[in-house]
Amino acid sequence: MARKGRKFELAYKWLYDLDKDKYKVTSPAYLYDPFADEEREIDVLVEFKDGNNIDRKLAIECRDRKAAQDVLWIEQLQKKKEDLSLDYILATTTSKFTKGAINKARSHGVIIEKAETFNLEFIKEVTSNEFFSDIFFFKIAFKELSFLVKDEGWIEFKEYIKKLSFIEQIELRNVLNNEYYYTIDPHEFLKESKIKDEVFFQNDKDNSIFIDSDVHFLKEDVPVLFKRKNILGLKNKIKVSPFRLSLPLNKSLSVLGGDDGKNKKYCAVFGNDEDCFEFGYIDNDYYNNMKLKKRKYMRCAGGSMRVNTLFPGGEKKIHIDLNKITKDFWGEFDFSEVL
Repeated sequence: MARKGRKFELAYKWLYDLDKDKYKVTSPAYLYDPFADEEREIDVLVEFKDGNNIDRKLAIECRDRKAAQDVLWIEQLQKKKEDLSLDYILATTTSKFTKGAINKARSHGVIIEKAETFNLEFIKEVTSNEFFSDIFFFKIAFKELSFLVKDEGWIEFKEYIKKLSFIEQIELRNVLNNEYYYTIDPHEFLKESKIKDEVFFQNDKDNSIFIDSDVHFLKEDVPVLFKRKNILGLKNKIKVSPFRLSLPLNKSLSVLGGDDGKNKKYCAVFGNDEDCFEFGYIDNDYYNNMKLKKRKYMRCAGGSMRVNTLFPGGEKKIHIDLNKITKDFWGEFDFSEVL
């Protein structure tokens, strides 16, 4: 059975693990104390290189208690910092610090922070607001598909593929799922139709849209397979259906300055083991990580969030690597209705 306060320590480890490239995090950690001639335990040890590429050690000591933390604890941590040759030591608590502890910490270089940990059950108890991360997807499916073939006229897809070998059928679907699929831009269609994203991606009804296309290829634009099979153009009706994946807040850690009460650090995970979005910041550095299960016909289209934090400096935008998300969740056509 984990000792009392261990969950709080692991929450701080999770916070600094947001940037594994910058921080090496160990919890618990043990450092040699030459004055006691023994190893001393540290709740969380964070090792990193500073702006001058010098190795630094930050020790984090955690107290998940109801009582205010007093000057005695600060004095103990000041001594521990000196004896273990630490660069920084940080005292964090889920309660608060006494005025004497705050003054002592300021005078002796002990960093103090006040933290709040949340899990889903606690959030439901204390607030009626729902914190979430919504991921939006387009499902793009053919409703109709025909090819204009030289000397043969228009032929429906399901009839035309019967004329092809198995390898050519795969090649045809690959051409459509790559070169043609890339040209479909539902966002542009929604914009032209004056349909707002927040309306389109509501899950309460079917908000699907239909896009009709009639494409005749120029000589220089004809895919190799189409040129070989004398395909001059295609026409189709495409159904674009919205899908909203709602990821509720699972757990979070909010950290405030122990003396000024300003937001300093935050981390949260939305969702579950299969689909999750992790986000956080340490001072003014922002981090995020997304893990979603593969959805064959779904193209990632964006998202929105409501988070239980105030961003430092009034920052409101979360910077996400959209290129990676687009690459991992680009999707493909659903051919089921035209086969």
